[in-house]
Formats: sequence, C-alpha cells, structure tokens
Amino acid sequence: MSYLQWFRHCWILLDVEPHGEFYGEHMASLRKKNRCKVWFARFYGVDGRLQELSTGTRNEREAERIALAFEDAARRRRTLKVTRDAIERLHGDLTGEVVESQTLKHYCEGWLVRKRGEGIKPSSFTFYSTAIAKFLAFLGDRLSAPMTSITRREVEAFRDHEARTLSAKTVGHHLKCLRMMFRGALEDRVISESPCEFMKATRAAQMTTKPIFTIEQLRAVFSLADAEWRSLMLFSLGTGGQRLGDMAALTWRNVDLPKREVRFISQKTNRAINRPLVGQLLEHVESLQTNNEPSAPIHPRAYAIWNRTGRTGILSGQFVSLLVQAGLRTKKSHKKEPGGKGHGAGSGSGGLSFHCLRHTVITWGEQLGISKSTMMELAGHDSEAMSHHYTHVGREALERAVASLPTL
Repeated sequence: MSYLQWFRHCWILLDVEPHGEFYGEHMASLRKKNRCKVWFARFYGVDGRLQELSTGTRNEREAERIALAFEDAARRRRTLKVTRDAIERLHGDLTGEVVESQTLKHYCEGWLVRKRGEGIKPSSFTFYSTAIAKFLAFLGDRLSAPMTSITRREVEAFRDHEARTLSAKTVGHHLKCLRMMFRGALEDRVISESPCEFMKATRAAQMTTKPIFTIEQLRAVFSLADAEWRSLMLFSLGTGGQRLGDMAALTWRNVDLPKREVRFISQKTNRAINRPLVGQLLEHVESLQTNNEPSAPIHPRAYAIWNRTGRTGILSGQFVSLLVQAGLRTKKSHKKEPGGKGHGAGSGSGGLSFHCLRHTVITWGEQLGISKSTMMELAGHDSEAMSHHYTHVGREALERAVASLPTL
C-alpha cells in the first residue's frame, strides 16, 4: 500500500472528509456569568462535551483569541486520539492482529504485581499500593482510559489535592511512586512520554532540607547511649551511613574479620553491600566478643525487635528518645492538630533521626574533599543507574573515605 493509499484509507476509517469537522469553522463562544467581570470561553473538549473555562480577561477581543486557542488545543487533542484509533484499525486490517491499548487501571495492577515479584520489602509494596490506589481513586472514571491519555495536568491536580491534607514529604513520596510507574510504562513502550517526568514537588517539599549532625552533637548522643546503641551508630557511620534496619539485622555471618569486610543485602534496594572494616569500626568490632555461631546477632535487642516486627519504627523511636535526652529533639506529643497531624518529634517533622547519619556521612565526605562518586558508592546509592555509573570506585578509595571521617 502506497503512502497516498494509506492516507486515504485513514480518512475513510475516520469517516470524515479532510475538510470536515477538524478543519471547519470555529465554534467557540463567549459568555459572562452573574457578578463576574471576566469572559468565559465555551468550546467542545476532548471527549466531545461542552467545556467552559475562564479566559481571565475583561477585554472581549482578547477573550476571543483565548477561546479560539482553547478550542484549537482541544481539537488537536481529539484529532490525535481519533487518528490513533484509525491507525490501530488499519494495522488490524493489514495484519489481522488486534492492537490492545493498556488502560490505566490494567497497567497499574500489572506494575504492582511485577514490583512484588522483584522481591521488594513488604512495607515498600504496601506504600506503592497505597500511592497507586489513591491516584486511581482521584481519577475516578478515568480508570478505563488508555495510559497514553493521562496528562501532566491530571498528575499535578492529584499532587495539589494531596498537598491539602498530607505532609509535603508524603506527597513527594507519592509523586516519586508515580514517576516510577510511568517510567515503567515508558520502558514497556506503553506510552511515548511520561506525564510526570521532571514534575516538581510541592513548594513546602522543595524547601525541606535534610538535617545533618555535627560531630559535637553525635558525641553528645554517643555519651548517653548504651553499648548496643553505640555499636549501631558506629556500624552505620563506618559503612557509609547504612540504614537502621540493615544494622539491626546484622549477624556475625555478615562480618569477615580476616578480610576486614562487612557484607549484607540492603533491605530497601536489594543491593549487595560490601564495605571495608577500617578505622574506628574495625577497632570496635575487634573489641566485641565474637560469637562462634554465625547466625548470632551482633545487636541482640535491636535484632529481636526487627525480627519480631519487620519494621524499624520502635527502634527509631528509641533513638529519638536519645536525641531528646541530648537536647537535640523535643519530646513527642500525641496530641493531634486539625487534619490529623501530630506535634513534636513525630515522623515527618523534619528533625534529626538515625537516617540523618546517612546524610551526615555524605556531607562530611564532601567537606573533606572526597569525590562525590566515592561517597555515593559508600552510602550505597538507591539509583541503579547511578550505581552502574560509580562501579569504578575501588576498595582503596572506600577505605580512605571511611578512615578520613571524624571519629566519635
């Protein structure tokens, strides 16, 4: 079939003439509402229904131009949809294959199943499921819409809707989940572009900075902590600020003293972490009474809590109590503000926490002039792409980085 034949066949499938609906007279009109001084544009939208939007101007001639622009945008969008449907039907006529376009609901369900199969933490899967469920509930009757029809404006509307009742941190996390889902659709060739790529978080989230410890603050906490919490802090700092759950789950099987290494699988990223034992962490490990049983935990109390609950909430609360004793956090209040948000040192309040050890190590390294690639590898960067980028970082560079960090 020649190009001209293909073009003619498309218009036959569209069941309109080339100079018909899409190229005819403009049908947009203007009207004013009661007690409103600006003009409102009336035009037919993507779904063929009559739409009405404010032009934001009192000037009638300017309002006409805006109304025509609204209509042109809607017509172009409607034309693209109908043309895509026609091409899919043409493909079916020529090959006998039926092109099945993925709906939003169908793809989201499949994406969640795939994430579960990747072996992510149950808590991470629950979070992804919650974020996706909220997005689908917000879109309502758009669940059966093709993935290709979801717009950036709809994602922004969802973000702004959540920002009215949730913290900026939670909204940012939900937006991150949507980015992951749409990026997956992009990789699967279900969509040609992501509607939320490069989308900014809410203003409050953008202004949020991650706090870090000063060496004096850490020494103050260290002096108040018992032996196990001191050990948890030293293991985290000595391995690049690794997470509390990973430190609580350590057993003697994860420590190789002859090779001077700590090895474990990150619970969050499922990445293999291999860090050198040097400096204060090596001295600390050598001072501990090594258990001959490889499965014995290094931090028995923390291990028991983590093993029983599968979460770090209790442990995080205990560390916050240490910070309160050191005067670095305020005592948490269980009173709730209107809207369900608590006061004080609760999660999401932006105060210091065990996770801040991670940001602290990276910041210290940058202040000491250690390369960013070395520090990101030491911390175990979450991004797989970034991890591949930093594979050239060797053990010697990691050893020098850890040895140069301040000691407690």
